[in-house]
Amino acid sequence: VGPLAGGLESDAAAGRPRNGDLNAVDVALLRSVALRSEELAEGGLLKYVHREGQGELPPHNSRIQVHYATHLECDGRMLDSSREGHRSSPCAFQLGGRAALEAWQRAAATMRCGEVAWVRSSAKFAFGALGALPLVPENATLWFQLEIVNIRHPGTVQFFKDFGLAIEEAERQLEVGRGDVQRKAFGQARQAFRRALNAVPDKLLLCQPVEDVARFADMERSALLNQALCSLRLGEEAQAQQQQHGGAEHWQDVVRVCTLLLERHLGARSA
Repeated sequence: VGPLAGGLESDAAAGRPRNGDLNAVDVALLRSVALRSEELAEGGLLKYVHREGQGELPPHNSRIQVHYATHLECDGRMLDSSREGHRSSPCAFQLGGRAALEAWQRAAATMRCGEVAWVRSSAKFAFGALGALPLVPENATLWFQLEIVNIRHPGTVQFFKDFGLAIEEAERQLEVGRGDVQRKAFGQARQAFRRALNAVPDKLLLCQPVEDVARFADMERSALLNQALCSLRLGEEAQAQQQQHGGAEHWQDVVRVCTLLLERHLGARSA
């Protein structure tokens, strides 16, 4: 496989046998030198992290750019690599799409940009009982080395001049944010709630029927409350990690959003 990106250059770090075969890996060594491990799914899908990444987990439908290598568990032999041959470049796939193996999809959903992990996959999550002959044998258990090179988030908010289209876009972004909250990806969720708020400028509310203004108000209250929740959770995480300055930024956002909520909604009700 060669040295892992980021300076993991020793044979032990790369999982290479000490016999000097650079294209094979010692799977027992891969397990022993991992920083941590986790089970991604029952039935033989495990991840061994060799380098931590940074940032948030990728939201659904993100475009993932990854360097990879594929090895047989039985002898450690390398079958394919994005760093070898004429291609020698990362590949890309959509998280939640059908272009990548299920093992890759499940692993990438748990990885941050820059993370390097080895994924042990039974045939169930890779090429199945038939394999991919002649390269991948039948019922083969594989090891994938994955390095997340880049994460491109789903398309940002679209702006419309028509209120109906604008509020539909706002509600779509609201649902994206709620999904991110369920995954505890609070950074992505907060951005989605901000996009929801930006989708409907105040000028589109002029001369709209009462029911449309009420629909907007429901969306705005939900987006503001969820944005405050996300900033609160991010502040707690930063505090737990002793990131003093980053935590202050999140607390300030909580105050700003709650103040806006009071001014635009509770204040209007009491007037």
